[in-house]
Amino acid sequence: MVNKKTNGFTLIELLVVISIIGLLSTLAIVAFQNARKKGRDAVRKGDMDQLAKSLEIRFNDLRNYPTSVASGDMSGLEAVLVPAYIPRVPTDPLSVAGYDYLYFRKDLPPTGCPVGDMLGYAFYTRLESPTAADLASIKDSFDTCIRTNFSINYRNGND
Repeated sequence: MVNKKTNGFTLIELLVVISIIGLLSTLAIVAFQNARKKGRDAVRKGDMDQLAKSLEIRFNDLRNYPTSVASGDMSGLEAVLVPAYIPRVPTDPLSVAGYDYLYFRKDLPPTGCPVGDMLGYAFYTRLESPTAADLASIKDSFDTCIRTNFSINYRNGND
C-alpha cells in the first residue's frame, strides 16, 4: 500500500474559499454603496435646512423672500444671500443631472403649477434613498406639481 502525503488544498476547497470571499466582498460593497447614498441624502437635507434658515434671516431683515425663476434655478440666490446670510450657496453632493437644488417662491410657479402664497417658499431636491417621512414633505398641490415636473421627492420650506 502506498502512503500519499497531501500537501496543500484540493481544487474544490480553493474554489469554495474563493466563492465565499467573493460573496462577502459583494455584500460589503452593496452595504458601502447604501451607506454612501444615505450620507449624500443627509448632506442634501442639511443643505436644504441651511438654505431655509438663511432665507428666514434675510426675511427678518428685508421683509420679503427673493423671487424665483420658472426653472427653479438657484443662481439668483447667490446675489441675495452670499455673503451676508450664508457663506456660499450649496450644491448637490452628487453633481449630476437630475440631482439639483431648486428654489421656488410659491407665488411665482413654473408653467402649469398653481399659484401659491407670496410668503410661501420651498427648496426641493431628489434624494437617492427617501424615507416615508421624506416623501411626506411634499404637502400641497404646488409641491406635487414641482415633484411631477422636476422629479423631486423632498422639500424644505416655510409652509
